[in-house]
Amino acid sequence: MRLLRVLVVLAVFSSAAFVALNVTPTGAAEYTWNTYPTNGYKIYLSPSSQGNQGCNGYVEKFGARDIGYEAAAGYGNDLVARGYFVKLGSISSSINSRMLESETWNARMHIAIHTNAGSTACNSNRVASNAGTWTIYEPSSSSNATKALAEHMRYYVAGASPGTNDIACRHNTSCTTYISEMYTDVPYVAYYEMEFHDWPTGVSFIRSATWQWRIGWAVDRWFGYPPNMY
Repeated sequence: MRLLRVLVVLAVFSSAAFVALNVTPTGAAEYTWNTYPTNGYKIYLSPSSQGNQGCNGYVEKFGARDIGYEAAAGYGNDLVARGYFVKLGSISSSINSRMLESETWNARMHIAIHTNAGSTACNSNRVASNAGTWTIYEPSSSSNATKALAEHMRYYVAGASPGTNDIACRHNTSCTTYISEMYTDVPYVAYYEMEFHDWPTGVSFIRSATWQWRIGWAVDRWFGYPPNMY
């Protein structure tokens, strides 16, 4: 049975706050789920704000936002059902503002959500063997985006994606440029590239709503299934 939850929707296009049970995400909204009973852990989901295009009309920022929404309160045993407080950052805000929001909210884990691509919007050479789910880590002492966490988060999500080249990649190397979000000052930082959006199979997977619960599974496994206390 899914836990009872209260969903508080904070909309940046209005100064008013609304309390709702069912809402549709929009690009100008930020969502906070205050879950009861709860384990007390706060998870901040930070979707990409990039307008990169993919196959079949896909746009990364909207896809990343929808992944975050589904991971928080969508299909299956999502984060809210598992007892976590969840905040979904706005795709209309800057990375720096989302980092600050995550830090001031005292998030236990900050999860950046992106989708991947090569140099073209829809790549005819993209196949399962050169696609997959990637996670990024930063080995320096100034970052909490550890390799152990990246490997863990990749393992529990990548099994569902159609690509088979699933990797945990070191930050600022051949597979990624510099990413300031790796240095979000919270105890744990995870960074996802959820499959490639430059092939139709990848887009179909990203748009489906049957796998995002795995993010909650990964979080729960990392923290050892913390019990609801409140």
